[in-house]
Amino acid sequence: MTRGDAMRWLSVVIFLYAVLLYGAGLYSYFAIDPPSIAWIVSTSVAALLVLIGVYVAQRNMRVGFGIAALTIGLVLAFCVVRYIVKDGELWPAVPLGIASVIATACLSVGHFQHARDLRRPPSLGE
Repeated sequence: MTRGDAMRWLSVVIFLYAVLLYGAGLYSYFAIDPPSIAWIVSTSVAALLVLIGVYVAQRNMRVGFGIAALTIGLVLAFCVVRYIVKDGELWPAVPLGIASVIATACLSVGHFQHARDLRRPPSLGE
């Protein structure tokens, strides 16, 4: 297994987070009365930025996952907290907040795993 293959799990987790983020935006637009245009726009833009981060991470892990981490942090700080405090709505903000914390924890684990792998000399198969 090469070093790039070892981080594939992180790309999958962050991709699934982007899908969940976009799904939360669609849900809030179609299922909540009145439809929240701001929520669907913000989640769509954030999901797109997270997907761009996953794409960039294939070439440069630090930059790509940095884009994803920054976007996830902004989603957690502004979208989720704002909707809970302003509207008192727990759905879909709380599940998205929990997913944001989990994605951030995965990015942290991936960061330290990658740093450890860089310090280890490559094996003969790499």
